[in-house]
Amino acid sequence: MIVHKAYAYLVLCTLSFSFGQSVESTANAKARNDTRDRHWAITTRLSLETIHQLRIIAGVSEDAIIANLDRKNLSGRNHVLLVEVASGKGYCLRLHVLQVLSESATQVWALSELPDNSEGICRQGPVNPSAHATPDGRIIVDVPVYSEPFQRTLPIRTYTYAWDGGRYHLVNNGELDSDVR
Repeated sequence: MIVHKAYAYLVLCTLSFSFGQSVESTANAKARNDTRDRHWAITTRLSLETIHQLRIIAGVSEDAIIANLDRKNLSGRNHVLLVEVASGKGYCLRLHVLQVLSESATQVWALSELPDNSEGICRQGPVNPSAHATPDGRIIVDVPVYSEPFQRTLPIRTYTYAWDGGRYHLVNNGELDSDVR
């Protein structure tokens, strides 16, 4: 009987400790995201409330971060590119394009994996993938290709997406760029 009570006490303490850690890590993630959201509010000149709304509409979780928020290059369509570094395995990107009107925002396009890679837009080597919008309204996704361990430079596989009036569609299918990192 004493052994059962001691075991029950040990289990209860372990559960309390792990619950306390998850509450603390959630609070830390929220504080970290609040700091980053303030950075994006200053950078993009959007209100902090709008940044929070974009995060919610795009479905960016508390443990994920916003790596890029481009309001300028897609502004002709009232679009904002939000690049999320997803939580979970490794450094993986998710792209969201949101249409921001005066009082509302809606997601018009999202991308979480490339046409030739079902693993997502993830780090393949020592350099992280990246995504950005161009002044002419295209979205560029750069994925450094890591094919052998003794490779001195990393070629970049570039995917370009363009707006066709209703959605962003793939213009090129991961052409290797001659520029290397």
